[in-house]
Amino acid sequence: AFDEDAAQNDFSALDYFGFYHPDGLTERDKDVEQRCRKKDTKRITKWLNFIDSKGLASLKKGRPNEELIRRVFKGIPPPIRTRVWPILLNVAAAKRSRVYEDMRKYAFASSSYIE
Repeated sequence: AFDEDAAQNDFSALDYFGFYHPDGLTERDKDVEQRCRKKDTKRITKWLNFIDSKGLASLKKGRPNEELIRRVFKGIPPPIRTRVWPILLNVAAAKRSRVYEDMRKYAFASSSYIE
C-alpha cells in the first residue's frame, strides 16, 4: 500500500521530476539524476541568456530562427518552462483578442474536472 505521509517526508526517494520511489533510488539512478541536474543547470543559464538577448524575438516576425528550433528540440528545462511556453505560444496576443477568455469559459462549461 502507498504511504502518502512517508512519501512526503522522504525526499531521498524522489526523482528529478518528483516521482516517489518507495524503495529509494539506486546508485545508478542517483548518478543519472546528478548528470541530468548538472546538464539542466547549464541549459537554464543558456536559455536565460537566450531570452535576455532577444532570441525569442524572431517569433514576432512569423518564423522562429534555427537556434530557437534547435533549443526547443533539445528541451526546455523544467524550471523555466512556465516562462518560455507562454512566449512560444503567444499567449499575450490570445489574451488580448479574447481567445483565451473564450477558451477558458468553454473549458469550465464543458469539463467535469474543473470546479
